[in-house]
Amino acid sequence: MKGRYSYDPYRYPSDPLRYCTLCRGKLSMAAVDGRRRKVCGGCEYVYYRNPVPVAACLVIDRRDRILLVKRGVEPAKGAWSLPCGFMELGETPSAAALRELYEETGVRGRVVGVHGVYYEASHRYDTLVVAAFRITPMTQGVKAGDDAEDVAYFPLDRMPRLGLATHRRVLGDYRRRG
Repeated sequence: MKGRYSYDPYRYPSDPLRYCTLCRGKLSMAAVDGRRRKVCGGCEYVYYRNPVPVAACLVIDRRDRILLVKRGVEPAKGAWSLPCGFMELGETPSAAALRELYEETGVRGRVVGVHGVYYEASHRYDTLVVAAFRITPMTQGVKAGDDAEDVAYFPLDRMPRLGLATHRRVLGDYRRRG
């Protein structure tokens, strides 16, 4: 998605917060740093809504095949995607990628670099920042686990259509620059 984020996420019902989690004061909208934000009328705490960090895995084996998972959960349930998932508190982005890779595929890997960082608007999470890592697999077998229905390696010329737009962009960038 190109251009600036165009909607006000505070107008959407995905943000039910009405009272301050620190002092229980009522929240109201106010201009802070040039944007409309929720501010506590009691303690003046500003509630910033930030993008949700996601780690994605671009795993390329020795035969130049790419590892994909068939998603077992929404969004895009039943579609193929790169192994991916949310970063946990206290976790580095690369550690999140390696954890998600193992949880979804049973593969242990080694991060060899950052492939790219991507932005995605999401109806469920408002905004995602996806860090895609190039990973070399360190183990052979694959096994669908966690929230994956299936897992398989695919040659680049026989890729199924990926269910997540950001993952299609990751693969497009890989095709262009290797």
